[in-house]
Amino acid sequence: KNFNNSLISDVYELKFEKLSVNFFMGNISVHNVDLHPREKPLNSYPYINSSFHLKAGKILLGNVEIKKLLKENILRLDKIALEAPGIDFTIADINPIFFPFNDTTLVETKKEKSKKRSIESYFLKEFHLTDATFHVSNSAKHREFKIEDININLLGLLLDQRPGRDVFSYQKIDLSIGKSSGEMKKMALKHISFKDFSLTI
Repeated sequence: KNFNNSLISDVYELKFEKLSVNFFMGNISVHNVDLHPREKPLNSYPYINSSFHLKAGKILLGNVEIKKLLKENILRLDKIALEAPGIDFTIADINPIFFPFNDTTLVETKKEKSKKRSIESYFLKEFHLTDATFHVSNSAKHREFKIEDININLLGLLLDQRPGRDVFSYQKIDLSIGKSSGEMKKMALKHISFKDFSLTI
């Protein structure tokens, strides 16, 4: 319900199996998660020019305010962990836009108060991505990449959506990549590949 009450659900569909809740720890886990673009969006957003498809064996939501989730249908949490996800990005513009955003030019009326929520600003203490695989097809820049065995540990993540732009900041990020290969069809350097890459920012 929380997902379906957001603008994202106009464009993407969420499916999963086996949801389990640990009320004592405040953890929620879901298995076989599939987040994919709808064949036909529920509403038209002509400015959306790119998409992604995520599949994950398990997603853990940590330290969730479960009472608030049940009573107010608002998801607040401290930690997100994804195990062995596969993510396919399809990018068709130099400035890719994946999600619908709130139209700040509209004046809210009484009838519109029940409308779907836009992406809200929120802070996440921890984000962990384990053994992930990315495939990126970028027709705008004529590039294609495959990245395997990705591990990301991110602390102090802030996401915010403002008119015309998304804001992203973090306190620390640890990144490691097992191997990557790519093709850049319109660059002097046509092929690139590497193994065992790690970076801390």
